[in-house]
Amino acid sequence: MSEIAEFNLNAADSKPITAEGLAGWIAEARAMLKLAAPLMVTQLAQMAIMTTDIVMLGRLSATALAAATLGNTVFVFAWLIGFGALLSVLIAVPLAALAATKRDRIPDHVVRSVPLVGLVCPPSWVGLWLLLVFGVHLGRPLPVGG
Repeated sequence: MSEIAEFNLNAADSKPITAEGLAGWIAEARAMLKLAAPLMVTQLAQMAIMTTDIVMLGRLSATALAAATLGNTVFVFAWLIGFGALLSVLIAVPLAALAATKRDRIPDHVVRSVPLVGLVCPPSWVGLWLLLVFGVHLGRPLPVGG
């Protein structure tokens, strides 16, 4: 939580970017980098830890390197599962309270419908829909591999 406190995420204090042309692009890039900096630092730190493990354990033996890689994989998997469960509870409880207080009205229907669509619709279908929207309806060329 301390990392989040360092950044000003209050919407009332943020100013919309209104510059045009190159100045607008630069302002947008700065705002994006301000938000992305913690993620970039975290990703670089994880890669540095993995590189250090490879350098140090690779000298020891292949078995030690394989064990460290397996341990790191299990740790990251367990962390993602735990964090995913925590995040889902942090999102689900307020939405359930909202749906309960607005019973049979639009917020209740939205709270019930959006997760149902997410469960029923696999991510591949979402990708195909986005290809359809961008490729056909907006006149953008469809991506072609090869």
